[in-house]
Amino acid sequence: MEDGIRYVFEAPSALQTLAFYDQIGWSALLNKTGEQLHCALLGSWCVLCAWEGERLVGMGRVVSDGHLNTYLCGLGVLREYRGRGIGSAIAGRLLEHCRADGLSLQLMCEEHLVPRYRKLGFSPFAVGMKAEAGAPEAE
Repeated sequence: MEDGIRYVFEAPSALQTLAFYDQIGWSALLNKTGEQLHCALLGSWCVLCAWEGERLVGMGRVVSDGHLNTYLCGLGVLREYRGRGIGSAIAGRLLEHCRADGLSLQLMCEEHLVPRYRKLGFSPFAVGMKAEAGAPEAE
């Protein structure tokens, strides 16, 4: 436990997940139920949560095939807990967890977050893309 924060490799409940996503502003963006969000966490290669007492204050997860491709996603910390190193601790622990299994961790982030991830040992290597709604089908 660091600074009263406990880190646990276990997914929170559906209600805890939905409440956390509501608090960080992701629920409206994702438009998923608590059960759907919880299923996403359970389908992840690993989930790491940061708790202060019984309050979920941060979370990150890794999706992977367990052999080649490994991606850090869903890393978030409640606004009032930011600036305390919780996000960095989550990312660092997830990175160590992947390296212990011989996996190279990748991530996509917004441009303004690049310096933060560089401090953790990440470096840019590609341009991210996403499929837009209504995109033409492959021929």
